[in-house]
Amino acid sequence: MTRTFPLKTLITASIATTFLASSLASAAMTEQGNSWTAADTSLANTGESFTANREDLSVAGELVYTTNNTEPGMLFSCQNNKLRAAISLTPQNWEEAMQKSSRRSKTRDVKMTLDGGETVSLGKFVFKPTLQTLTARNRKQAVRLYNAAIKGQDITISMAAKNSVTISLPKPNQMFADFGGQCGIGKYKKK
Repeated sequence: MTRTFPLKTLITASIATTFLASSLASAAMTEQGNSWTAADTSLANTGESFTANREDLSVAGELVYTTNNTEPGMLFSCQNNKLRAAISLTPQNWEEAMQKSSRRSKTRDVKMTLDGGETVSLGKFVFKPTLQTLTARNRKQAVRLYNAAIKGQDITISMAAKNSVTISLPKPNQMFADFGGQCGIGKYKKK
């Protein structure tokens, strides 16, 4: 099954994504509760800001994201050897969120607390008010969130003028473990 989603709303302003979801990923979506599911992606440049020779450029990648549509969740992506992370501050379906369009964005200072411990600054994230999502602006931010996901920690996200949001991440499953080949993380990390 091939589905196309304008990932521009979550990751960047000019990317479209084609999901090539395996039957294994589809099966995980039907499970009760929160878990991780994965999809392969193909990114293509779209829009008026790209020249004709760049529009044909396609980049393979991969995604892993939480499946619970009744709680805030998290998404990780790997394309061009870059790890990215997005956080939903409200309950939502990631597949539906990627289809929505939102041109409005702001940068916000974000703080993170793991399992009720010490609060640390993650720096500035891209905040999409319409979608209620935060996107990490650099690899260091994404890696900190990824490491918390590996440990299955509860993450409390806070930023000015917003209520704190706690994300209860599911324990890593096989799909989470298989993620990261495109950006050299997890079991694919060079030692």
